[in-house]
Amino acid sequence: MGEREKFDIIIFLGRPAAGKSEVIDFFKHIKLKKRLKKYHIGNIVEIDDFKFLWARGEKDDAREKRGKERIDTKKIKIGGYAVKSKDIYRKLINDINKEFKKNYNSENFFNENTLFIEFSRGGKNAYKNALKLLDKKILNKSVIYYIYADYEEVLRKNKRRYDPSQPDSILHHIVPFSVMRQYKIDDFEELLKKDKVSSIEINKINIPYAIFNNMPEKTDNPKKIKKELKTSIDKLFELYKNRNKI
Repeated sequence: MGEREKFDIIIFLGRPAAGKSEVIDFFKHIKLKKRLKKYHIGNIVEIDDFKFLWARGEKDDAREKRGKERIDTKKIKIGGYAVKSKDIYRKLINDINKEFKKNYNSENFFNENTLFIEFSRGGKNAYKNALKLLDKKILNKSVIYYIYADYEEVLRKNKRRYDPSQPDSILHHIVPFSVMRQYKIDDFEELLKKDKVSSIEINKINIPYAIFNNMPEKTDNPKKIKKELKTSIDKLFELYKNRNKI
């Protein structure tokens, strides 16, 4: 399985509850041979910074029990943890980089696998600043798949998906209401005014991107997901194969 036959890394971006995890789940339910042919995706391996956030919250719980101050998170009743300061977002990108270097930074890994990296950021220049912090080796192998849903829509879906029995679940957690406010501003939305499939430059590296428009909602039905993917995935792969010529 050569590099040109599949994506190496897909970075999934979008507001919390926009539909990122649902699109990823859709890919997981497609057999490998068909997934390679239709979507250029190999064996799926994931890095989701929500897991890093949750782990930092649990470490803060342990610190608090020892009578020490929490460092990264605030414990809340609904949602588990809220960020204590915006500095944690830089730490979470560092966590992604460390995980990549430790487990996935080899050409042998990419012979058969496609790495999914998933995170959300909100606020002025939030994605721009976060992407700049990613390891250069990640950026060189990446495309971005941005799942678009507006602020009002993700507020609705954030509440709908919550299962209090699974607060640490990727598909069923809730982002605290106090944190959701920052996602009113989404700097990636600027690209919505341009082509649905194009590229952006991060640290002098051309990163192809595609936009999955989840308005109205499509991630509630696999058939609708499939239809929307058709509008971008092949074009995105062509850009990816020719990314050094962009």
